[in-house]
Amino acid sequence: MQPLYTSQHVRDAEAPLLAAGQGRELMLKAATGLAHVVVRELRNRCGRVYGTRAVALVGSGNNGGDALYALAFLARRGVRCQAVTVAQSAHEEGLAAAVAAGVRVTTEWDGVRDADVVIDGILGTGASGALREPLASQLTAWQNDACDQLCVAVDAPTGVNASTGEVDPHAVRATHTVTFGMLKAGLFVQPGAAYCGQVECVDIGLTSTDAPAGYLHTTASVPVPEENDHKYSRGVLGVAAGSRQYPGAAVLTSLSAQNTGVGMVRYVGDAAGLVMHSVPEVVAGWGRVQAWVVGPGAPEDELVDAVLDEAYENSLSAVIDAGALARVNKVRNNWVLTPHAGEAQALCESRGWAVTREEIESAPAHWARRLAPELGCCVLLKGARTVISEPDGTVHATPVGPARLATAGSGDVLAGIMGALMATEQPGGSRSAAVVAANAVLIHHAAAGTRALETAQTILEVARSHREDS
Repeated sequence: MQPLYTSQHVRDAEAPLLAAGQGRELMLKAATGLAHVVVRELRNRCGRVYGTRAVALVGSGNNGGDALYALAFLARRGVRCQAVTVAQSAHEEGLAAAVAAGVRVTTEWDGVRDADVVIDGILGTGASGALREPLASQLTAWQNDACDQLCVAVDAPTGVNASTGEVDPHAVRATHTVTFGMLKAGLFVQPGAAYCGQVECVDIGLTSTDAPAGYLHTTASVPVPEENDHKYSRGVLGVAAGSRQYPGAAVLTSLSAQNTGVGMVRYVGDAAGLVMHSVPEVVAGWGRVQAWVVGPGAPEDELVDAVLDEAYENSLSAVIDAGALARVNKVRNNWVLTPHAGEAQALCESRGWAVTREEIESAPAHWARRLAPELGCCVLLKGARTVISEPDGTVHATPVGPARLATAGSGDVLAGIMGALMATEQPGGSRSAAVVAANAVLIHHAAAGTRALETAQTILEVARSHREDS
């Protein structure tokens, strides 16, 4: 996993270098890395670099300076370059370098739509607040006309909060984002992640001694059985899922857990007959378990309460999903609550927080980070790009999942995967509940089918390919 930082982390890391007079060196490193990405993407998109057209939208700050120095580099490679300044001033040294290299400087937007690449150097990672007019309208008009145009954002797309992922309505939608020094958390959580395209980080020599704001997970792993393992030592997962109205949830949760590689699945609930028929390895009835999944498919309240009590009294790991979320009144720190935005809204309202579903969807990291410490356990907020928060506010992000996972039963499958991984995690293991949850999300993505049942069936092969010894 890769650490994620906030804009303040970056400023703190830059401060001693700037104090030592290395500001220009940092900017040249950033601009050179930016220019190399633009050259590569021009070659990929246009089949050439020489003779292509690049336009940079240049703000008054250091991001504008990065863009201007990058234009100077590109102009020397034979790219026809134009800088559109959108503020009353621009970075003096960067502007001088661009002009000396033959870059045309203007305030007119006429040539932006016809450029082979647009470099967004308007606002940087330190920007906050709403975009002002006329810039907001100019950005919207350009993007409404820009059909599949190559757009490379400098550090973060204008209008995207690089720390939180919150987005201005007029924000730039980039195809690529070149960030500097450290990966920023807001580039990997929704809705900001949807505006960043492919994110790359250019090393400019920054280091941070502070704890990161979060982590990006990109590689899944599944524990490997050891030669002396047996079904109990490999982990036993209890599943309390399904009802007469939603019996399929019990099957999907149990099947996905079994296919992830847990030693045994114990099922309790109203759908035992269907589960046993569909997944014959499952054992029906109560017994010793290392972890629980409770809630998929609206099991009866009495059963949910009994499972929650057992998990709490025995300090067992647990995945709390769907119908069980509203029954939680005390938690352990090794539990993961898995609401979608609507369920998260209900959790917030139960604590007296007035918030709409749309507000949660527009700032999922903020609300996950607010709920997790309030509840005292890990919160996995489901969405197009799932975000996970630990009780201390540390955020865990994963790449965006396939759109085909947006189907009925998909959350049941994820819960089963997560529960299986929790059951196989040995007491005192090195992976926190949040890391296990992120791992489950990645396996879920890799197994994605067009139907939840197909996804659950595919997990078996995905788990084999992600064994920790492979």
